[in-house]
Amino acid sequence: MDREMAIGTLKRLDLHERYYLFTCEEQKRNRTVPQNKLYRLWLTCISQETGNEVEDLHDFYKERYTEPIIREVMGKRQVKYTTTNLNVIQFTNYLEKIQIHANTELHITLPNPEDRYWAEFYDFYIDKL
Repeated sequence: MDREMAIGTLKRLDLHERYYLFTCEEQKRNRTVPQNKLYRLWLTCISQETGNEVEDLHDFYKERYTEPIIREVMGKRQVKYTTTNLNVIQFTNYLEKIQIHANTELHITLPNPEDRYWAEFYDFYIDKL
């Protein structure tokens, strides 16, 4: 649909009397709201099972599974980790790494919404967010 709209716009332009410059860039799509909700629910589960605070777990996983952003501010090196700019695929990979870590190192199963025991998991942890 977007392609057809763009083509229609181009066809309506008067190219005899004016000049145009066109650019086409791939739009980066950040993680989705359902991905973010899943992440927060998983962090809540891990928090309940390990006794760690959700925000501490968020920091732990960011440092473990994202690339650092390094800046020099006022002559000092600052290192920051963030998930904010991850696109859908990158965030999916990030979630998979957390799921594997929880399973292999913490012995915690983090189900996906399509999994068999999702409803029970969701019902148990949603009120703890």
